[in-house]
Amino acid sequence: MDWQLRASVHREILSGRSVEVGWHKRWADKWTLVKNTLNSHADFDPYSVTAPTDPRLGVASSRVIDDLWNISQAKFGQVNNQTILENNIPGVNRRNWWQGVDVNVNARLAGGIILRGGAVFSTAGDDWCTYIENGYYGTGIPEGPSLRNCNTVTPIQQEYKGLGSYTIPKIAVQVAGTFTSRPGPGKAATVQYPASEIAKTLGRLPSGNAQTISVNLFETNEDFYPSIATLDLRVGKLIRWGRMRANLGIDVYNALNSSTGQTYNGTYSLTNPALWGTPTLIMPAR
Repeated sequence: MDWQLRASVHREILSGRSVEVGWHKRWADKWTLVKNTLNSHADFDPYSVTAPTDPRLGVASSRVIDDLWNISQAKFGQVNNQTILENNIPGVNRRNWWQGVDVNVNARLAGGIILRGGAVFSTAGDDWCTYIENGYYGTGIPEGPSLRNCNTVTPIQQEYKGLGSYTIPKIAVQVAGTFTSRPGPGKAATVQYPASEIAKTLGRLPSGNAQTISVNLFETNEDFYPSIATLDLRVGKLIRWGRMRANLGIDVYNALNSSTGQTYNGTYSLTNPALWGTPTLIMPAR
């Protein structure tokens, strides 16, 4: 089930000037959960790892990451999954939501100047702790007793946008610009820890003869890359003949030729750590 609520107020504050404020919320309910009837949380053993010391990792540098679990050798590979609607299990409920407030200002000024601008302030969350506490898992939820990242809430994110246009009356030329700024992606640093390193705290080698175990050094939505801002420009010539009108224009995208990263390398190699965090996709050139 996907629910949405929204409310907004639009008000003219002066002639040709108005403000609109809106509140929006979306949330999903009635998820499916999964139970493997051939094991329980007692069949998992805990272990921990230590993050590399690297100032680029910020809060993740050098810290111990625990609440990690590995299925026992005896129960490895034994699967008999039952899929159940969560509303059939008392006390089990996943809460996944997004909510935000947007503010928009519109102004039509003398001389054909049009200005529009606004901001969106939003946050989101996901809480599936009751799945783990009752012995279940599900979509995007790992099997086992780990409660790591089972309840995450993003800090308030800001997105800004603005548009301005002006028509030069004597030559019928319209100039316009659009500015947008949105949050950067969340940081991830996935390390492939060798089995020998895992065994130091697990007390045995990982099940299934695994040679490495992947661990993300960051918690979900713990840290973010820089925001992504862009400025687009347009120049257009208005042409009229009779009752018809045409607009011949030139658009310049990314006018400042920004090279801000949009996606980043999320793999942290213990043998070549310098590659971590390098952009894998930057904004298209001007």
